[in-house]
Amino acid sequence: MMPAPAAQVGFDALWLEAEHNTWDRREIPRLVALHHLANIDGVVRTGSRNANELYHLLEDGVTALMIPLLNTPEDADRVIQATDCVGFVGASSLERMCVEESLTNLTRQFKSISAKRRN
Repeated sequence: MMPAPAAQVGFDALWLEAEHNTWDRREIPRLVALHHLANIDGVVRTGSRNANELYHLLEDGVTALMIPLLNTPEDADRVIQATDCVGFVGASSLERMCVEESLTNLTRQFKSISAKRRN
């Protein structure tokens, strides 16, 4: 993984695959620091839904989290409430949702999620 060469050829970000590997948790801050030194964003793909783990990734300097299989608006809302994230970018769940659910209804539910934590 080399953020500096990626930045030199025009990449804005690289994603660190932390869902399907055996990285030691302590490696991520070092890797994120390399991204910052290269002036490139570090995005971490994680399979975790654990609020503490997600928050620590953000504290480590990760620019964005990629969390696969957020299948419902409730899933996305739980992540927003567990972190200080400032938004949610829709997922492929809209493509794979159950056919019984209305596309319009599901899209409205995703759009109604506030990007601010509730107290």
